[in-house]
Amino acid sequence: MYAEHKQDTQKEKLVSTIRNQCLKNGCGGIKHLSTVFRRMDVDYSKKLCYKELAMGVKSYGMSINDEDLKVLFDILDHDKSGYIDFTEFMHHLRPTMSVSRIQVINEAFNKLDVNNDDELRVDDLKGRFYNIKHHPIIIHFRFTQSPNQIHFRFNCMLHT
Repeated sequence: MYAEHKQDTQKEKLVSTIRNQCLKNGCGGIKHLSTVFRRMDVDYSKKLCYKELAMGVKSYGMSINDEDLKVLFDILDHDKSGYIDFTEFMHHLRPTMSVSRIQVINEAFNKLDVNNDDELRVDDLKGRFYNIKHHPIIIHFRFTQSPNQIHFRFNCMLHT
């Protein structure tokens, strides 16, 4: 029991170390890592074999020994197919959300969940968003332009 817990802790530490090496290059580090691994995916299968992973890690300049690389590959290869799925790999490397961010998300959800059933439905969202038909620009153009001109001009104003 203790040996399994120790092994799990070592695996978590390894993934955390890799994550930190990615993030030391700034918040774009993980996105860059994804790009590097996509380049290493020679057959465009969205999967990496061990050799492709090793080349990707080396290309990224990460310091990891062969034994840890094998452990990392084993962690990420859940189905033991001999390949790592990109999505799973990125899922493991993405940092956890801060408590304050989770609170903001929950507050936004609760504000949208009108009937408090912990599910967002279309009915919950009706009336929660700004109705543009009362916007001054729309009111002005409604009386002076055709509907197609209104749509085109309003979109142009939004993007300038």
